[in-house]
Amino acid sequence: RADQPEHLDRVLAAARDAEPARRQVAAALLADAPADVAVRSWGHLLGDPSRMVRRSTVDAVAGANRAELRPLLERALDDDDAWTRWKALRGIADLGVGASRAAVSARADDPDFRVRLEAARMLGSGGND
Repeated sequence: RADQPEHLDRVLAAARDAEPARRQVAAALLADAPADVAVRSWGHLLGDPSRMVRRSTVDAVAGANRAELRPLLERALDDDDAWTRWKALRGIADLGVGASRAAVSARADDPDFRVRLEAARMLGSGGND
């Protein structure tokens, strides 16, 4: 449990582990960590070479539904993986498009139709500002 100091060190070590499965689990567990610690670790994990780690990370960030995580979600919009981009859009939609309108608009020409469709839905619905 990342909300308990005696466990947080283990979660952070797992976030840096050589094994992608451990990094993937750590990304999810960081949702319970102090906000500043989670943001730093998630920022690092968004650049992970493993697609599954990046997916787990953006899923946790989106699930946290915290406005201060918007920059991480915007960064995930440039990921190579279409699901990661789509999930980042969903996280931004939950926060309200607002300050992310330009980043969401840039996804209107995404190579993946699901990402384009989500961006169009967000922009066409008024974006939940």
